[in-house]
Amino acid sequence: MNAENFHEYLKNPSLLYQANYQELKSLVVQYPYSSNLRLLLLLKSLIDNHKDFDRNLVLASMYGIDRAKLFEQVSRYEQTTAATENVVMNEEYLEL
Repeated sequence: MNAENFHEYLKNPSLLYQANYQELKSLVVQYPYSSNLRLLLLLKSLIDNHKDFDRNLVLASMYGIDRAKLFEQVSRYEQTTAATENVVMNEEYLEL
């Protein structure tokens, strides 16, 4: 991911599963006031269950414009990741 194609990640956040956390973090360092990049970093830390999730949540809410929209997107991804983990766990039990 780079500065030229991050708009594709905004249109289709499922691409974040393939992105690297450190690349997103370096873009946030380059463009610290970009609320969209902070949102992507927050979603990636949620997907990866990263230790900096709480810090990214605070910063995304601070730099973001609409906190209700942020809450909606984070809850949608929390439900998606929880459903994905349940499916993976069910498959593991079936294999045993």
